[in-house]
This record gives sequence, C-alpha cells and structure tokens, in this order.
Amino acid sequence: MSNFVRDYLQHKDDDFSEYIPNAFKMSVDEKQRLNQLQTQRLKFDINLAAACVRPCFKAFNTPVVLDGESECMINCIAKGEELLAIFEMNIAKE
Repeated sequence: MSNFVRDYLQHKDDDFSEYIPNAFKMSVDEKQRLNQLQTQRLKFDINLAAACVRPCFKAFNTPVVLDGESECMINCIAKGEELLAIFEMNIAKE
C-alpha cells in the first residue's frame, strides 16, 4: 500500500469541524428563523418595487424607460431600503 493511501486512511476520521461552514452548524430552529427572516426581506423588496412602479412610470405605451422614470424608481427603492435598514438597526440595538 502506498504512503498516500496509508496516510489517507489514518486521518479519514479526524475532526474536520473547523472546515464546516457556520451555516451547517445551525440548529433547526436557527435555520428556520433565518429562512423566515430572508423570506420576509424578499417579500419586502418585492412589495417595495411594486409600490414604486405606479408613482414612477407614467407612460406604459413605449418600450423604453425614460430617464426621469428610472431616477424615480432608483430613488424610491433606495428610500425604502434605507427605511428598512433603519428599522433593522433599531431592532438590533434593542
């Protein structure tokens, strides 16, 4: 048997937990809470973008987006994300 195979077999059951990402070390409850938080964040982002469409886009009869409409959409979403960040920061402080 070669030295490589012998070394591999000697160390195959060693503790490799330092190489396991933290996401895999989560308990089931922690993983569910994280998934719920990510789902809520995704729903917020989708609802925010949908709420910004109506006030920003006026002419739906052309296939192009006007500069003003684009700027409005960017500003609207940025304000919503900023508001969410402030809420998350205040919750983290508590």
